[in-house]
Amino acid sequence: MSRRLLWLPCSLFVALGASAAHASDVFPGNIANTLSLSKAPACTLCHTDNNGGTGTVTQPFGRRVMGYGLKGGGSGTLIAILGMMRDGKDDSDHDGMSDIDELKADRDPNINDITGEPPEDYPPPVYGCQVGGAPGGGAPASWISSLAVAGLAVARSLRRRLARGKVAIAHGRSSSKGQRVSAAFGALLLMAATLAACHNAPLDVVDGVDLGRFQGRWFEIAHLPRATQIDCAGTTAYYKLTSARELVVTNECSVGGLTGVRRQVTASAKVTNAAVPAKLSVDFGGFYGDYWIIDLDRDDYGYAVVGHPTRQYLWILSRKPTLEASTLAPLLERARQKGFDTSRLEYTKQLP
Repeated sequence: MSRRLLWLPCSLFVALGASAAHASDVFPGNIANTLSLSKAPACTLCHTDNNGGTGTVTQPFGRRVMGYGLKGGGSGTLIAILGMMRDGKDDSDHDGMSDIDELKADRDPNINDITGEPPEDYPPPVYGCQVGGAPGGGAPASWISSLAVAGLAVARSLRRRLARGKVAIAHGRSSSKGQRVSAAFGALLLMAATLAACHNAPLDVVDGVDLGRFQGRWFEIAHLPRATQIDCAGTTAYYKLTSARELVVTNECSVGGLTGVRRQVTASAKVTNAAVPAKLSVDFGGFYGDYWIIDLDRDDYGYAVVGHPTRQYLWILSRKPTLEASTLAPLLERARQKGFDTSRLEYTKQLP
């Protein structure tokens, strides 16, 4: 498998925020000019394929840039983000070579040089319910979940082969082999999506959350691995109500260690159903994600646990930089019982 990055012309480069209302065809040129590259990168640097489109920012590099808060048409913001990634030596594929250095060397920052594959913590696309382990982590609960995992893996492999030109395409029409592979890819994707959607049990949330009390600063105690939080320390989140059902969320962390440069990303969150204020939907520049409060200190809102119904994401938050073991242990057990793999949690370094 070639490790050369595909430098293909893009008919349209959709903004990394995956917003249907904002699209830009200048981002490849911005990247090339900012990094003094000989050619503009392909859309597949960030997107699933060169067509772009809403919800197609699936590549590790694209998700990392999106995590910095890039929005459609924000060329100036993109240039600033590239500078932060350069200074922070961001390495999306975890192969020891920073993304910026890989781009300058005409290499793909989405593929690990050692394994020849995307990074191990690169999350697959989510189709309804993400396939996960049985409550308490560990192996999948049944052959259905195992088949779904296999289907998603094969589908992702076929998708990468199609996107990288491994299947012959001529004169705008797929070869018969390409048509067969495309059909197989579609069938596997549908199978994986259907099976995955049937696997996860509903995720219970906290009743009667008072968002007025929830607002303010929280310290991150632990989280499940996320590409956008690599090299982050001292992570905090600040929530501010702007209406009865909407908040502004400001996330901050120090890059590379507690003494590193502070990085800030601002997003908006809203309650989609007034009867269930614990179910928030967060908008990071047009990319929406469920952000559900699944555990909470009802007495003084001293701690909170936020998760995603796929069990792929989890955050443990506290009003103080640390949580006592007697408080943390029951939180972990309740999260485990809800189906989260707490053995994979990464604990956040905080100043005392």
